[in-house]
Amino acid sequence: MVEHVLPLPRRWAAVRSGAEGRLDAAVVGGLSLLFGLIQLDDRPQSYDERVTAATATRSVGGIWHASRATEAPHLLYYLLMKPWIAAFGGGLWSLRLPSVVVGAAAVAVLTVLGTKLFGRVAGLVAGFVLASSAYVVQFMQEARGYAFALLLAVLAVYCFVRMLEEPTMRWALLASAALVAACWMNLFSISVLVAEAAAYLAVRPRPPRGPYAVAAGVALAGIAPIVALVASADNGQLGWIPPLTASRFISQSRDWADHNPVALLVALIGVVALLRGFRAWARWKGGLVVVWTVTPYILLLALTAIQPSFDSHYLLTGAAGLALLVGAGVAALPGRVALAAGALVLAAAAVQLAHYYVVPGQSLGSLL
Repeated sequence: MVEHVLPLPRRWAAVRSGAEGRLDAAVVGGLSLLFGLIQLDDRPQSYDERVTAATATRSVGGIWHASRATEAPHLLYYLLMKPWIAAFGGGLWSLRLPSVVVGAAAVAVLTVLGTKLFGRVAGLVAGFVLASSAYVVQFMQEARGYAFALLLAVLAVYCFVRMLEEPTMRWALLASAALVAACWMNLFSISVLVAEAAAYLAVRPRPPRGPYAVAAGVALAGIAPIVALVASADNGQLGWIPPLTASRFISQSRDWADHNPVALLVALIGVVALLRGFRAWARWKGGLVVVWTVTPYILLLALTAIQPSFDSHYLLTGAAGLALLVGAGVAALPGRVALAAGALVLAAAAVQLAHYYVVPGQSLGSLL
Protein backbone atom coordinates (compact mmCIF):
# COMPACT_ATOMS: atom_id res chain seq x y z
CA MET A 1 0.00 0.00 0.00
CA VAL A 2 1.11 3.55 -0.67
CA GLU A 3 0.85 4.49 3.01
CA HIS A 4 3.29 1.73 3.91
CA VAL A 5 5.94 3.19 1.63
CA LEU A 6 5.06 6.83 2.22
CA PRO A 7 3.85 7.21 5.84
CA LEU A 8 1.37 10.00 6.54
CA PRO A 9 1.96 12.78 9.05
CA ARG A 10 -0.01 12.16 12.24
CA ARG A 11 -2.71 14.80 11.69
CA TRP A 12 -3.23 13.73 8.06
CA ALA A 13 -3.42 10.03 8.86
CA ALA A 14 -6.33 8.12 7.40
CA VAL A 15 -9.07 6.78 9.63
CA ARG A 16 -7.97 3.33 10.73
CA SER A 17 -11.40 2.11 11.83
CA GLY A 18 -13.49 1.00 8.89
CA ALA A 19 -16.65 1.33 11.01
CA GLU A 20 -15.75 4.92 11.92
CA GLY A 21 -15.17 5.84 8.29
CA ARG A 22 -18.44 4.26 7.19
CA LEU A 23 -20.29 6.14 9.92
CA ASP A 24 -18.85 9.46 8.72
CA ALA A 25 -19.89 8.68 5.14
CA ALA A 26 -23.37 7.61 6.22
CA VAL A 27 -23.94 10.77 8.30
CA VAL A 28 -22.74 13.19 5.63
CA GLY A 29 -24.45 11.26 2.84
CA GLY A 30 -27.67 11.22 4.86
CA LEU A 31 -27.48 14.98 5.32
CA SER A 32 -26.98 15.38 1.57
CA LEU A 33 -30.01 13.17 0.92
CA LEU A 34 -32.08 15.37 3.24
CA PHE A 35 -30.95 18.54 1.44
CA GLY A 36 -31.88 16.95 -1.88
CA LEU A 37 -35.35 15.93 -0.74
CA ILE A 38 -36.31 19.36 0.62
CA GLN A 39 -38.83 20.98 -1.75
CA LEU A 40 -37.99 18.35 -4.34
CA ASP A 41 -41.16 18.86 -6.39
CA ASP A 42 -41.69 22.56 -5.62
CA ARG A 43 -39.48 23.86 -8.40
CA PRO A 44 -41.01 24.23 -11.87
CA GLN A 45 -40.05 21.59 -14.41
CA SER A 46 -37.26 22.80 -16.66
CA TYR A 47 -37.10 22.40 -20.42
CA ASP A 48 -34.36 19.77 -20.03
CA GLU A 49 -36.51 17.79 -17.61
CA ARG A 50 -39.40 17.84 -20.06
CA VAL A 51 -37.00 16.44 -22.66
CA THR A 52 -36.02 13.70 -20.19
CA ALA A 53 -39.66 12.75 -19.60
CA ALA A 54 -40.43 12.73 -23.31
CA THR A 55 -37.31 10.89 -24.46
CA ALA A 56 -36.97 8.26 -21.71
CA THR A 57 -40.52 7.03 -22.35
CA ARG A 58 -39.78 6.24 -25.99
CA SER A 59 -38.83 2.82 -27.25
CA VAL A 60 -35.15 1.93 -27.16
CA GLY A 61 -35.08 2.61 -30.89
CA GLY A 62 -36.69 5.99 -30.28
CA ILE A 63 -34.09 6.85 -27.64
CA TRP A 64 -31.35 5.89 -30.08
CA HIS A 65 -32.94 8.06 -32.77
CA ALA A 66 -32.98 11.00 -30.35
CA SER A 67 -29.32 10.40 -29.55
CA ARG A 68 -28.50 10.60 -33.23
CA ALA A 69 -30.14 14.02 -33.32
CA THR A 70 -29.43 16.23 -30.30
CA GLU A 71 -29.41 13.91 -27.28
CA ALA A 72 -26.19 11.92 -27.77
CA PRO A 73 -24.60 13.07 -24.47
CA HIS A 74 -27.58 11.72 -22.50
CA LEU A 75 -28.10 8.34 -24.15
CA LEU A 76 -27.08 6.22 -21.14
CA TYR A 77 -29.13 8.35 -18.75
CA TYR A 78 -32.29 7.93 -20.82
CA LEU A 79 -31.76 4.18 -21.03
CA LEU A 80 -31.47 4.01 -17.23
CA MET A 81 -34.50 6.22 -16.67
CA LYS A 82 -36.73 4.26 -19.05
CA PRO A 83 -37.37 1.29 -16.68
CA TRP A 84 -37.50 3.66 -13.67
CA ILE A 85 -40.31 5.70 -15.23
CA ALA A 86 -42.09 2.52 -16.31
CA ALA A 87 -42.02 1.29 -12.70
CA PHE A 88 -42.62 4.50 -10.74
CA GLY A 89 -44.22 6.92 -13.17
CA GLY A 90 -43.18 10.21 -14.68
CA GLY A 91 -44.25 12.58 -11.91
CA LEU A 92 -41.84 15.36 -11.04
CA TRP A 93 -40.87 13.87 -7.65
CA SER A 94 -40.30 10.45 -9.19
CA LEU A 95 -38.27 11.85 -12.08
CA ARG A 96 -35.96 13.74 -9.76
CA LEU A 97 -35.54 11.16 -7.01
CA PRO A 98 -32.80 9.08 -8.72
CA SER A 99 -30.60 12.17 -9.07
CA VAL A 100 -31.07 12.95 -5.37
CA VAL A 101 -30.08 9.44 -4.32
CA VAL A 102 -26.99 9.21 -6.51
CA GLY A 103 -25.95 12.74 -5.56
CA ALA A 104 -26.08 11.80 -1.88
CA ALA A 105 -24.07 8.67 -2.69
CA ALA A 106 -21.45 10.88 -4.38
CA VAL A 107 -21.15 12.91 -1.18
CA ALA A 108 -20.73 9.75 0.90
CA VAL A 109 -18.02 8.36 -1.39
CA LEU A 110 -16.22 11.72 -1.46
CA THR A 111 -16.15 11.70 2.35
CA VAL A 112 -14.43 8.31 2.26
CA LEU A 113 -12.06 9.45 -0.49
CA GLY A 114 -11.09 12.65 1.32
CA THR A 115 -10.44 10.67 4.50
CA LYS A 116 -8.27 8.19 2.62
CA LEU A 117 -6.27 10.96 0.97
CA PHE A 118 -5.90 13.57 3.71
CA GLY A 119 -7.37 12.27 6.95
CA ARG A 120 -10.66 12.35 8.78
CA VAL A 121 -10.95 16.14 9.19
CA ALA A 122 -10.38 16.73 5.49
CA GLY A 123 -12.80 13.96 4.52
CA LEU A 124 -15.58 15.29 6.73
CA VAL A 125 -15.08 18.89 5.59
CA ALA A 126 -15.02 17.87 1.91
CA GLY A 127 -18.19 15.85 2.35
CA PHE A 128 -20.02 18.64 4.18
CA VAL A 129 -18.88 21.20 1.58
CA LEU A 130 -20.25 19.13 -1.29
CA ALA A 131 -23.44 18.24 0.59
CA SER A 132 -24.24 21.86 1.48
CA SER A 133 -23.39 23.37 -1.92
CA ALA A 134 -26.51 24.92 -3.46
CA TYR A 135 -24.80 24.50 -6.84
CA VAL A 136 -24.62 20.72 -6.28
CA VAL A 137 -28.09 20.45 -4.72
CA GLN A 138 -29.47 22.20 -7.79
CA PHE A 139 -28.21 19.37 -10.02
CA MET A 140 -29.31 16.74 -7.51
CA GLN A 141 -32.84 18.08 -7.85
CA GLU A 142 -32.84 17.95 -11.64
CA ALA A 143 -33.97 15.00 -13.74
CA ARG A 144 -30.79 14.88 -15.81
CA GLY A 145 -27.62 12.82 -15.69
CA TYR A 146 -25.27 15.33 -14.05
CA ALA A 147 -25.55 13.90 -10.52
CA PHE A 148 -24.92 10.41 -11.95
CA ALA A 149 -21.75 11.69 -13.61
CA LEU A 150 -20.61 13.20 -10.32
CA LEU A 151 -21.05 9.92 -8.44
CA LEU A 152 -19.29 7.89 -11.12
CA ALA A 153 -16.40 10.36 -11.33
CA VAL A 154 -15.86 10.22 -7.56
CA LEU A 155 -16.07 6.41 -7.66
CA ALA A 156 -13.51 6.33 -10.47
CA VAL A 157 -11.05 8.40 -8.42
CA TYR A 158 -11.68 6.32 -5.31
CA CYS A 159 -10.96 3.09 -7.24
CA PHE A 160 -7.86 4.70 -8.74
CA VAL A 161 -6.53 5.56 -5.26
CA ARG A 162 -7.26 2.01 -4.14
CA MET A 163 -5.33 0.83 -7.19
CA LEU A 164 -2.37 2.87 -6.01
CA GLU A 165 -2.59 1.07 -2.67
CA GLU A 166 -3.19 -2.34 -4.19
CA PRO A 167 -2.14 -2.51 -7.88
CA THR A 168 -4.45 -5.32 -9.00
CA MET A 169 -6.56 -5.85 -12.09
CA ARG A 170 -9.67 -5.76 -9.93
CA TRP A 171 -9.19 -2.12 -9.00
CA ALA A 172 -7.96 -1.30 -12.49
CA LEU A 173 -11.15 -2.60 -14.07
CA LEU A 174 -13.39 -0.98 -11.47
CA ALA A 175 -11.66 2.38 -11.93
CA SER A 176 -11.93 2.22 -15.73
CA ALA A 177 -15.56 1.01 -15.66
CA ALA A 178 -16.61 3.88 -13.38
CA LEU A 179 -14.78 6.40 -15.54
CA VAL A 180 -16.31 5.11 -18.76
CA ALA A 181 -19.80 5.27 -17.25
CA ALA A 182 -19.12 8.80 -15.97
CA CYS A 183 -18.11 9.95 -19.45
CA TRP A 184 -21.25 8.39 -20.95
CA MET A 185 -23.22 10.48 -18.45
CA ASN A 186 -21.18 13.66 -18.97
CA LEU A 187 -18.34 13.66 -21.45
CA PHE A 188 -16.43 16.29 -19.49
CA SER A 189 -15.83 13.63 -16.84
CA ILE A 190 -12.83 12.74 -18.99
CA SER A 191 -11.05 15.32 -16.82
CA VAL A 192 -10.76 12.51 -14.25
CA LEU A 193 -8.55 10.52 -16.62
CA VAL A 194 -6.24 13.52 -16.97
CA ALA A 195 -6.08 13.89 -13.17
CA GLU A 196 -5.29 10.22 -12.69
CA ALA A 197 -2.50 10.39 -15.28
CA ALA A 198 -0.98 13.38 -13.48
CA ALA A 199 -1.14 11.56 -10.15
CA TYR A 200 0.41 8.39 -11.53
CA LEU A 201 3.34 10.33 -13.01
CA ALA A 202 3.91 12.05 -9.65
CA VAL A 203 3.91 8.91 -7.47
CA ARG A 204 7.27 7.88 -6.06
CA PRO A 205 8.24 5.10 -6.15
CA ARG A 206 6.37 4.47 -9.40
CA PRO A 207 3.85 1.61 -9.03
CA PRO A 208 3.80 -1.34 -11.47
CA ARG A 209 2.64 -0.32 -14.95
CA GLY A 210 0.43 -3.29 -15.74
CA PRO A 211 -2.81 -2.39 -13.94
CA TYR A 212 -2.52 1.26 -14.96
CA ALA A 213 -1.98 0.39 -18.60
CA VAL A 214 -5.05 -1.87 -18.50
CA ALA A 215 -7.14 0.79 -16.76
CA ALA A 216 -6.12 3.48 -19.24
CA GLY A 217 -6.65 1.21 -22.24
CA VAL A 218 -10.10 0.06 -21.12
CA ALA A 219 -11.10 3.62 -20.29
CA LEU A 220 -10.01 5.00 -23.66
CA ALA A 221 -11.71 2.15 -25.51
CA GLY A 222 -14.93 2.72 -23.58
CA ILE A 223 -14.91 6.50 -23.96
CA ALA A 224 -14.14 6.53 -27.70
CA PRO A 225 -17.68 5.49 -28.79
CA ILE A 226 -19.41 8.31 -26.89
CA VAL A 227 -16.89 10.81 -28.26
CA ALA A 228 -17.64 9.55 -31.78
CA LEU A 229 -21.40 9.58 -31.16
CA VAL A 230 -21.40 13.13 -29.84
CA ALA A 231 -19.09 14.36 -32.60
CA SER A 232 -21.13 12.75 -35.38
CA ALA A 233 -24.67 13.19 -34.02
CA ASP A 234 -24.60 16.56 -32.31
CA ASN A 235 -26.94 18.98 -34.02
CA GLY A 236 -26.94 22.22 -32.09
CA GLN A 237 -26.69 20.53 -28.68
CA LEU A 238 -24.65 23.46 -27.35
CA GLY A 239 -26.42 26.10 -29.39
CA TRP A 240 -28.13 27.58 -26.34
CA ILE A 241 -24.82 28.66 -24.78
CA PRO A 242 -23.91 32.28 -25.61
CA PRO A 243 -20.39 33.34 -26.61
CA LEU A 244 -17.90 33.50 -23.78
CA THR A 245 -17.29 36.94 -22.32
CA ALA A 246 -15.40 38.00 -19.21
CA SER A 247 -18.64 38.61 -17.34
CA ARG A 248 -20.02 35.19 -18.31
CA PHE A 249 -16.76 33.49 -17.28
CA ILE A 250 -16.97 35.16 -13.87
CA SER A 251 -20.68 34.47 -13.34
CA GLN A 252 -20.47 30.79 -14.29
CA SER A 253 -17.35 30.35 -12.17
CA ARG A 254 -19.09 31.95 -9.19
CA ASP A 255 -22.00 29.53 -9.63
CA TRP A 256 -19.53 26.63 -9.67
CA ALA A 257 -17.87 27.93 -6.49
CA ASP A 258 -21.33 28.30 -4.89
CA HIS A 259 -20.76 32.07 -4.51
CA ASN A 260 -18.58 31.16 -1.54
CA PRO A 261 -15.38 33.23 -1.45
CA VAL A 262 -14.44 31.73 1.91
CA ALA A 263 -14.37 28.25 0.34
CA LEU A 264 -12.18 29.52 -2.49
CA LEU A 265 -9.74 31.07 -0.03
CA VAL A 266 -9.49 27.88 2.02
CA ALA A 267 -9.17 25.84 -1.20
CA LEU A 268 -6.22 28.04 -2.16
CA ILE A 269 -4.65 27.26 1.21
CA GLY A 270 -5.19 23.60 0.38
CA VAL A 271 -3.44 23.99 -2.98
CA VAL A 272 -0.44 25.67 -1.36
CA ALA A 273 -0.32 23.04 1.37
CA LEU A 274 -0.45 20.18 -1.11
CA LEU A 275 1.98 21.52 -3.68
CA ARG A 276 4.48 23.32 -1.47
CA GLY A 277 3.91 22.91 2.24
CA PHE A 278 4.32 19.18 2.72
CA ARG A 279 6.89 16.56 1.85
CA ALA A 280 7.49 15.46 -1.71
CA TRP A 281 5.45 12.28 -1.18
CA ALA A 282 2.23 14.36 -1.13
CA ARG A 283 2.72 15.69 -4.64
CA TRP A 284 0.74 12.91 -6.31
CA LYS A 285 -2.23 13.76 -4.11
CA GLY A 286 -1.90 17.43 -4.93
CA GLY A 287 -1.59 16.63 -8.62
CA LEU A 288 -4.65 14.38 -8.53
CA VAL A 289 -6.96 16.87 -6.81
CA VAL A 290 -5.72 20.09 -8.41
CA VAL A 291 -5.80 18.67 -11.95
CA TRP A 292 -9.22 17.12 -11.29
CA THR A 293 -10.49 20.56 -10.27
CA VAL A 294 -9.07 22.69 -13.08
CA THR A 295 -9.19 20.35 -16.09
CA PRO A 296 -12.92 20.87 -16.81
CA TYR A 297 -12.11 24.57 -17.16
CA ILE A 298 -9.30 23.85 -19.58
CA LEU A 299 -11.44 21.50 -21.68
CA LEU A 300 -14.33 23.95 -21.84
CA LEU A 301 -12.11 26.87 -22.77
CA ALA A 302 -10.44 24.79 -25.49
CA LEU A 303 -13.80 23.69 -26.88
CA THR A 304 -15.09 27.26 -26.75
CA ALA A 305 -12.54 28.15 -29.41
CA ILE A 306 -14.63 25.96 -31.74
CA GLN A 307 -18.14 26.27 -30.25
CA PRO A 308 -19.39 28.36 -27.30
CA SER A 309 -19.47 25.78 -24.50
CA PHE A 310 -18.62 27.49 -21.23
CA ASP A 311 -21.39 26.80 -18.73
CA SER A 312 -21.42 25.71 -15.11
CA HIS A 313 -23.36 22.54 -16.07
CA TYR A 314 -20.16 21.08 -17.44
CA LEU A 315 -17.99 21.99 -14.45
CA LEU A 316 -19.89 19.82 -11.98
CA THR A 317 -17.42 16.94 -11.70
CA GLY A 318 -14.73 19.46 -10.80
CA ALA A 319 -16.80 20.56 -7.79
CA ALA A 320 -15.74 17.36 -6.03
CA GLY A 321 -12.10 18.33 -6.52
CA LEU A 322 -12.80 21.79 -5.14
CA ALA A 323 -14.45 20.26 -2.05
CA LEU A 324 -11.36 18.11 -1.48
CA LEU A 325 -9.14 21.18 -1.74
CA VAL A 326 -11.26 22.92 0.89
CA GLY A 327 -10.93 19.85 3.11
CA ALA A 328 -7.17 19.78 2.60
CA GLY A 329 -6.97 23.50 3.36
CA VAL A 330 -8.81 23.12 6.66
CA ALA A 331 -6.68 20.09 7.61
CA ALA A 332 -3.51 22.05 6.89
CA LEU A 333 -4.42 24.84 9.34
CA PRO A 334 -3.66 24.75 13.08
CA GLY A 335 -6.41 23.68 15.51
CA ARG A 336 -8.57 26.71 16.29
CA VAL A 337 -7.87 28.39 12.97
CA ALA A 338 -8.98 25.21 11.19
CA LEU A 339 -12.16 25.11 13.23
CA ALA A 340 -12.91 28.76 12.44
CA ALA A 341 -12.18 28.29 8.74
CA GLY A 342 -14.40 25.23 8.48
CA ALA A 343 -17.21 27.01 10.31
CA LEU A 344 -16.99 30.05 8.02
CA VAL A 345 -17.02 27.90 4.89
CA LEU A 346 -20.10 25.99 5.99
CA ALA A 347 -21.87 29.14 7.24
CA ALA A 348 -21.40 30.80 3.86
CA ALA A 349 -22.68 27.64 2.15
CA ALA A 350 -25.72 27.59 4.45
CA VAL A 351 -26.61 31.15 3.41
CA GLN A 352 -26.55 30.19 -0.26
CA LEU A 353 -28.47 26.97 0.34
CA ALA A 354 -31.16 28.83 2.32
CA HIS A 355 -31.47 31.33 -0.52
CA TYR A 356 -31.87 28.47 -2.98
CA TYR A 357 -34.78 27.04 -1.00
CA VAL A 358 -36.43 30.39 -0.26
CA VAL A 359 -36.48 31.59 -3.87
CA PRO A 360 -37.94 28.66 -5.89
CA GLY A 361 -37.12 28.54 -9.56
CA GLN A 362 -34.54 31.33 -9.39
CA SER A 363 -30.97 30.66 -10.42
CA LEU A 364 -28.30 31.02 -7.81
CA GLY A 365 -27.60 34.57 -6.81
CA SER A 366 -24.77 36.09 -4.88
CA LEU A 367 -25.56 37.13 -1.35
CA LEU A 368 -21.92 37.58 -0.39
